[in-house]
Amino acid sequence: MINEDLPIQEKYYKTCESLQNYVENYAKYTNELTNAINLSNKVRIKSINHLKDSPSPNEIELVCNDIAQVNMNEYSVIKENSDLIFENLTKIINIGFYFTKLYSEPILKEEKEDIYNSINALIGFKKSIIQNQENLNNNIKVMTNLKVPNDFVTNSFNDLIEINKKRNKKYSEILDSLNKLEIEFKKI
Repeated sequence: MINEDLPIQEKYYKTCESLQNYVENYAKYTNELTNAINLSNKVRIKSINHLKDSPSPNEIELVCNDIAQVNMNEYSVIKENSDLIFENLTKIINIGFYFTKLYSEPILKEEKEDIYNSINALIGFKKSIIQNQENLNNNIKVMTNLKVPNDFVTNSFNDLIEINKKRNKKYSEILDSLNKLEIEFKKI
């Protein structure tokens, strides 16, 4: 975090720099994850539709291997990016709390306005978090209801379901923090 011995304005500007970095990182990792999931979904849908065409046993095995491979790749990307997404989101929210304290410092009116707008924008993250949770719940539901005649595929879906449930739990924690930030924000 920022050195508390710095002058107030310098603390403010350094905090803004950090915030910008965390927001850029959050966007980068979120985009990487979204792109990977979208690609996985396309391949999975195509493969599952192919299974509906009553292919030969050899084709079924190949298609199932493809689905399982896509699932494992998606699992790896989720595992790799999720921690980074939540780490940056947590840092962003912590800066929001820091800004609520900084707001009461004797700084320029213009900076107070920026701080106020920044905190308000951070609280706006709630919409995208709620949307992410809805998407996750839908994905979990779809994966739970999929019946593929292959244990390897079923296990890979179960792994995806579990990691997505963990992501959902983290999103709930983030929402809880954003709600607390909103309460603090209303006090300034």
